[in-house]
Amino acid sequence: MKKITAMVFMMFSVICTAAQTDTFIENYKFFIVHPVPSSAVSEIRKFASDSGGYTLSLNGYRLRVSVPVKMKDSFLQQIRKLGYVNDEMNSSSDVSQAILSLKTKIRVKKDYLAQLYSVFNDASYKETLEMEKEVNKTILEIESLEGELRIYEKSAQNAVFDITVSLDSGANNLREYGRSQFEWVNNLGLSNLMGK
Repeated sequence: MKKITAMVFMMFSVICTAAQTDTFIENYKFFIVHPVPSSAVSEIRKFASDSGGYTLSLNGYRLRVSVPVKMKDSFLQQIRKLGYVNDEMNSSSDVSQAILSLKTKIRVKKDYLAQLYSVFNDASYKETLEMEKEVNKTILEIESLEGELRIYEKSAQNAVFDITVSLDSGANNLREYGRSQFEWVNNLGLSNLMGK
């Protein structure tokens, strides 16, 4: 058993030198002003669905949606056109190291499991019972690590949007078609020319 453990540590040192690619989990927050918040919420959910995403949670006019990263830019454009964006924030978490670490641990555990199986035939009855416990423990550890890895990889494939829609209290804040966000432009009638 000591010999197998030593081999595992050696394999771990080698695997840690493997190349890795950067992987990020992206999160966005939007605060939008709209004359009909319920309508805006419905449109946002439709945008997400049409983009291959889905609604994670919904509470009144606050919702969280998940959208595939490859459709993120298109979804962002639709959100920004929907109403007046009062505030917008985004953040990203680099999970490259966490993913690499999990993959390394999984590979080491699987190699360790293979070593346990390989010495089964030469083990005594007492040793076999001990090794059987170790095998079951290692299998559970591998399954747990693989589950954690799937969560990271799935999260990195989608961007998460937290969106709050509030009722517009005046027409000045709306980005209506053919109207400028600057009221003095609308008073001069230049917005109509710009809209054409």
